[in-house]
Amino acid sequence: MPQTYKLHFAAKNTTTHARSLLTSSANAAKTAAMTIDSAVKKKRVPASYSVSKYAKREINQDSRLLDLPPELRNTIYTYVLATDDVIQIPASGKPIRPPILKVCQQITDDATLLYYSCNKFSISAGKRLKILRRWILSLEVKERKCLGTVTVMREVSEKTAVMVARFATEIMQTDDREKQAEMLDSVRQRETEDVHASHQTFKALSVLGLNPERVQFDPPPGPDPHALIAQAYGFHGEELNENLSRCVKRLLNDRWVEFMRRNEGDLPSGDHDSSVRLSCEDVAELRSEGYTDREIFGLFTRVRREGVE
Repeated sequence: MPQTYKLHFAAKNTTTHARSLLTSSANAAKTAAMTIDSAVKKKRVPASYSVSKYAKREINQDSRLLDLPPELRNTIYTYVLATDDVIQIPASGKPIRPPILKVCQQITDDATLLYYSCNKFSISAGKRLKILRRWILSLEVKERKCLGTVTVMREVSEKTAVMVARFATEIMQTDDREKQAEMLDSVRQRETEDVHASHQTFKALSVLGLNPERVQFDPPPGPDPHALIAQAYGFHGEELNENLSRCVKRLLNDRWVEFMRRNEGDLPSGDHDSSVRLSCEDVAELRSEGYTDREIFGLFTRVRREGVE
């Protein structure tokens, strides 16, 4: 292991040294994780240890940044981690953490909550909030509670849009009132199931530490349904079907967003309706018994389904 040199500086050059660390911290943080990875690869690891365990030992080593006073460290953390850009959460629900959070365990402990609280995040939540659920449950409870603004969007699948567009076309092409009503009921039932499942997922996540007041639901970017309908005039054949499908997707997305916005108000306190058998107190008890949050989420949503049925 290379020898660690401690920083020794007099009071008169503390400011100069801190400024130097501040301006170079971004690059230093990026290279730190690479240095650790390189050291792990080059060093001969005993057969009894896996590379991941050895890497964990390496990452727990001290950083020279820790020699600075806490106030200066917080300034550096804010400089490196805070951004005006919205951080996009990928479909995997596993965003890449900033390099500085990989330097050593104490820096991770010091700066992680600051990272989540001072930034804005955006996520395309997936069908019934599947991607949002995956991301939120990957965070620790304290990280969920301190999240800054999270913008949630939802894209209706092409399959659903085509199905609804086909129904819409058939409804317009028939004068059979019963057949029209049957097809409309099918569309409404599918939409109701979707928004209900999304809402119950969001309720479960709120009980598990996500603050609903920091979540905002927005439709995806693009022309509104009225513009799409206006564009449809003059189209025929495949062009008409394609435009109708786009219009249906936008209409369903907007209706989903409207529903989720309208029902946010009853989420924050854990004081849920009588069909829910879990509360924040129940969650704490289940955690004390060794249940993971993923298992608790499954219990919560299963009770929700039983309550509805």
